[in-house]
Amino acid sequence: MASSPVRRYIINNLSDHQKDIIKMVIRKFGLSRQAALRHMYVLITQGKVTATGKTKDRSYTLNSLVDTSFSFQISRSLQEDQIFHEKLAPYLDNIDEGVKEIIEYGFSEVMNNVISHSEGKTCRIKILKNEGSISLKIDDNGVGIFSKLTEHFSLENKRHAILELSKGKLTTDPVHHTGDGLYFISRLFDSFILNSSGLVWKHDFNINEWSILPVKKNRGTSVFLEISNFSNRTLRQVMQDYSSNGGIIFDKTCIPVILAKLESENLFSRSQAGRITKNLDKFKEVCFDFKGVELVSHVFADEIFRVYRQINPHVILDWKNSSSEMEDLFLDILKNGTNQN
Repeated sequence: MASSPVRRYIINNLSDHQKDIIKMVIRKFGLSRQAALRHMYVLITQGKVTATGKTKDRSYTLNSLVDTSFSFQISRSLQEDQIFHEKLAPYLDNIDEGVKEIIEYGFSEVMNNVISHSEGKTCRIKILKNEGSISLKIDDNGVGIFSKLTEHFSLENKRHAILELSKGKLTTDPVHHTGDGLYFISRLFDSFILNSSGLVWKHDFNINEWSILPVKKNRGTSVFLEISNFSNRTLRQVMQDYSSNGGIIFDKTCIPVILAKLESENLFSRSQAGRITKNLDKFKEVCFDFKGVELVSHVFADEIFRVYRQINPHVILDWKNSSSEMEDLFLDILKNGTNQN
């Protein structure tokens, strides 16, 4: 690992700033160009970074420390913890225990889904590690998670399956599973990408951006997880964020409202609001995250903050990242009530 704060900053930001990282270092630390380049030279001589191109058009990339993959046949006899300790743990030396714990949790939950739910025959795992981050990509050739959930719960659209997953506590086998795994995985890693059934569900933790995009992959499921080697996030902290009493009981959820959109549609109807509030009676507290949502209608807000609240008074409702206009609308509904059809 890089001991200097400057070199750690370079490693942490280089993947997204291969051409302008030196300028960023100069602005961040107030260094001269020569001083910033000296730090980069140290990383190059240590074999952690490669420079390409001439001076005015130079770019830098992090060198891979680990780039490996392996495949195996899926069977019910597989044990995800054994696979982790045999195949992944040897590559996690010199990584902070908190990061290692998150990787183990994420891998174990995804592999458990592959073994128990994918109905696939083969699984392929790819591990990439450099000085700044570690990533896992887990592919199976099964039925596809969004297709399976859509069929099992008789949902109208595969995007609705993603919305339900984003709430938490969704499983097709409640006797043996809690349905918590993907909820926490999508909030633990810096980058979470789940590709299946013609859709990709993404979360960028650092900018709290959620999205659903169409893709060509229709068979199987692919999960990509990446986390910085320097992350100060811990599994316990994230679990506590979603517990009403600060413990680790999962009884508090936060829903990215933008995932309720079907492509470019607006959030103007009671049916959309009803879709968002579906199955939320499992929780004590519910927060609606309106980041990326510019406007909702009165009836949409009324369905959530008056109708649902009256039917489920035991559920505490809250919201965040709303515009000032939406904030005023929500407060007015809570104070006076409304009913605009």
